[in-house]
Amino acid sequence: MGSEGHAAPEWTATVYLAELSCGRCAEPSLHELRYAGRILVASRCTNCGATLRRADPALWIEYLEDLLQRVRTKPRRMATRALRNPRRFFSELPKSMLTKPVHLAEEFRTLLPIGKV
Repeated sequence: MGSEGHAAPEWTATVYLAELSCGRCAEPSLHELRYAGRILVASRCTNCGATLRRADPALWIEYLEDLLQRVRTKPRRMATRALRNPRRFFSELPKSMLTKPVHLAEEFRTLLPIGKV
């Protein structure tokens, strides 16, 4: 699952940092944790660059189930935001409608094997 000798691809999905012990350099260091939606797809050690990517077929099933859940709950989440702060909700709605397809495409791209990106 690692990518020794290869530069990590420029993913654009959600990235979090966490201090973890690296299996390659055996040092506790910051790791970039990359998510597509709420599914962990890959991690990269910021110390040595070791990258681990999930390659199991269940990854797609997990992602699609997560996406379906997010689509199902979107109307309720939008209504809650609209009621909480109508002015902000309606002022940000046009931008959200334009950028959401881009965010979904970025998530999808993150799931593709490294060689196909």
